[in-house]
Formats: sequence, structure tokens, C-alpha cells
Amino acid sequence: MKNIKRYFYLFLILLTMMSYVLINYTRVTSLIISIYLIFLIWNSYKGNKKNLLLLSVALILGVTNIIIRNYILYVLFDFLLVVIIFYDYIVSNKDKINIIKIFLMLLLVIFLINSISPNLFCKSFRVKFRINEVDRLEESVSKIEDNITVRSNIMYDKEYPNSYLDVYLKDSSYPTLIYVHGGGFVGGDKNGEELLNERNLFTFFNYFFDNDYNIISINYPLAPEYKYPIAIKQVNKAIKYLVKNGKEFGINMDNVVLGGSSAGSQLVGQFVNITTNEDYRVSMGMEQAIDPSSIKAVVLNAPLLDPLRLTKTSDPLIDYVFSLMGRAYFDVGFLSETEDVNEANVINHVNNHFPPVFISDGNFGSFGDQAEDLHEKLDKLGVENEYNTYSIGDAVLTHEFNYLNTKYAVDNNTKMMNFVNRYVNR
Repeated sequence: MKNIKRYFYLFLILLTMMSYVLINYTRVTSLIISIYLIFLIWNSYKGNKKNLLLLSVALILGVTNIIIRNYILYVLFDFLLVVIIFYDYIVSNKDKINIIKIFLMLLLVIFLINSISPNLFCKSFRVKFRINEVDRLEESVSKIEDNITVRSNIMYDKEYPNSYLDVYLKDSSYPTLIYVHGGGFVGGDKNGEELLNERNLFTFFNYFFDNDYNIISINYPLAPEYKYPIAIKQVNKAIKYLVKNGKEFGINMDNVVLGGSSAGSQLVGQFVNITTNEDYRVSMGMEQAIDPSSIKAVVLNAPLLDPLRLTKTSDPLIDYVFSLMGRAYFDVGFLSETEDVNEANVINHVNNHFPPVFISDGNFGSFGDQAEDLHEKLDKLGVENEYNTYSIGDAVLTHEFNYLNTKYAVDNNTKMMNFVNRYVNR
């Protein structure tokens, strides 16, 4: 009987973890757990009534959350589940406490903390990748190779930290790529230090260098300290600053390609909507930073375009991580149809003035369905665009695969350059 009870609670631990990971499906997870709680209540009533009250309260919270889907109720529900598991599986269980039990409880506590607030995770993510939001960085000049001068840490705004950009100059007559990094709105850096595994920002940049572009890479304030819409407002300020001061740096702001990846693609797409859609710009209370005719083409890699689908990448673990980032950026318990989340939807606000755009994404753990939806809408609007992806039957290509040095990344990035080179002035 004791072994059976142990398995009861091990299963409850798994269900509780599932409710954390699938945070945007709380009605479904609450329903499954509530059904299981009924079974546990029946078992407690038949055998031991000690935990009957706690289980009953948890069941009431679970059923209520199914009906009204409330974030506070969801947190209380999962908190109570952790209390029940701790008391009945750890404290009351006469077996020796072992490493597995300690590990499971620590895991539950970590999930519970993230459920209450994603901020600790997001700050830890930033620390891991050495991303610092300091108030002042020293501007410097250096060279990479013999023909590229780098001006680093140019401050484009004093209101918020992390408002810096780097300029990579080959020749003042060349077109300009303005790049906005990804990182889930909580991490990332203009020099690419945040990229995982073998991903390398300069593998991507080199395609533009080899095709005679100057490059500007922009930083912006990060969540959870700086929430929506501060990042997009700072991107707008950065480009306004470049339009005003571009000649000082030897860059051509009349012949521009805008590019971004992941969350950076969302910021780029939203910026282009602000620039080309007057009604949208007025509704956001923002100024037009650049003449739309100066934007010759746009590159959107692994693009987050619909924040409501931030947690629908086909990989549950990635969905969980992305949900924490999205909640931190939009300052919400659940990613739902709030005014801010809807406003940040790139697809909903594009119009026929959008510049030519190259879109690409992997086929697993990313936002391919969003890229496809943007491609279809642009086709209907008559906007020049190309969407490139690859069959999962050929290779599993994950989020931001284009930063790798694989044959698929080379093929994708070659197509990208062929596309943008058709539209820039030479």
C-alpha cells in the first residue's frame, strides 16, 4: 500500500510539473489534475483522512481555474499542490529521504518560483550569457581585418541603460545593414555573445561584409526591468539618431536594410510597421524615425511575429522558456490577448507599404507557422517577399539555424543576400 501511495504522489509531481511547463494551457492541465485529485480524495477518504481538506481545497481551486482562468488562482492552485506533495510525500513518508526526493522538490520549488514571477529566471539567463546593463560604456575604435573599422558602444540615448550601438564601416558609399539582436527581450547583445552552441553572429554578418555592406548593430533595454514598449521605442530612437548622425560615422542612411532575429525580428517588424503605417504609428504615439523610401529591404530570421504564439514552437521545453521571457516583457501572468500583446503583433499591422522582405526559419522549436502567415499576408497585399525554409525530412533545423556554418545555413543566407541585393542601390 505504501508503494502504491508513493506512485500516486510521483504521478502528482509529474502532473504539477506539466502544469508549470504548459502555463498557457492551464484550463487543460487544471482539468487533468482536478480529475486526479478526485481520485486522491477518494483514496484518502477510504484510507487516511488527514489530507482530505488540503486535497479538497486544491480541487476547488482547480475547478474554479477551469471556469474563470485566473492567474492568481492558478498560482495558489500549484502552490497548494507543492504543499500537499511536500507534506505527504516527503514529511509524512517514513521512508528515508533520498536524493531523488530532494531533487524533485527542488525542481517543483523552482517551477513554482517561475510561476509566481519569471523575473529571477530572466535575470539568471542574462547573467549566464554575461549580458550587463551598465549605465555607461566606454566608446572605442578598433579594426577587424584590414578594411573594417569598428566604433563600439556609441550611446544613442541617455534615458535608459543599454542604449548603445556599434558601427562596422567598410566604405561610406556602401549600403547599410541595421541589425537588432534576439534574446527573448530579456537577453542578447549587439556583439552576439548571447548565442548558444556553435551559433555565431559574425558568421551571419560576414555575408553582408562580403557583399560590401556597412553594419550597425543595436542594443536596447531588456526585460524584466524594462518592459514593453520600451525596447521598440529605443529601437526607434536609435534609428532616428542614426538618420541625424549617420554622416559623422560615414554610413549611408538613405540605402538601408533592416535585419533581426527572433525577438529582434519582432522589433524590426514592428518598427517597419510604425514607419510605414501612419494609423499604427499615431496609435502608439511615436514619431517616424526614417523616411520609408530609405528602407530598401528587410530580413526577418526565425521571426517572432505574433506574441500570442510565443509558446507554440513544437518543443515544450522551449515553449516554457519562451513563456517566461514573454511574461517578463509584457508584464503579464499569462500570454493572452492584452492590448500590448495585440499591439506588438507584426502580422496584424502590415500594409502594402511594407518594404521587400526576406523571411526564413527552421522547422523545429521555432516560429515557422508565423513566418508562413506573414508570407501569405504579404502576398495578398502585393508586397515583394521570399519565405525560405526546409523540410524536416531533410534535416532538423532549430531556432536561428542561420547563424550556424552548415550547408542549410549557407544556402539560406546565400538566398537572403541574392534577395536584398536586388533592392539596394549600387
